[in-house]
Amino acid sequence: MQAARAELRELLVRLRATPGTADLVACHRSQLAALGGHPATARRPGPALTQAELVDRERRAAERFRRWALRSSDGDLARVLACVAAGVSMQPELRGPA
Repeated sequence: MQAARAELRELLVRLRATPGTADLVACHRSQLAALGGHPATARRPGPALTQAELVDRERRAAERFRRWALRSSDGDLARVLACVAAGVSMQPELRGPA
């Protein structure tokens, strides 16, 4: 679960510098709270992500959450991790142009 929290914290740090990601930031904050974590406040945001970098990072994160869900021996935690993976995958930023 520590790795899952760290993944979301890192995404939040990079997204804070990226314009147009307020909805994604809110989503990740909710997901982090569901895992009992809190966003890091001391770190400065890294450079803004390009759209391609954003999509790549989010898709890799969703895959990690899927793997963690499958490997979890705790059913409740597995469900939360799977929901995080699904929530990330459903974000409009990852679906491309309509």
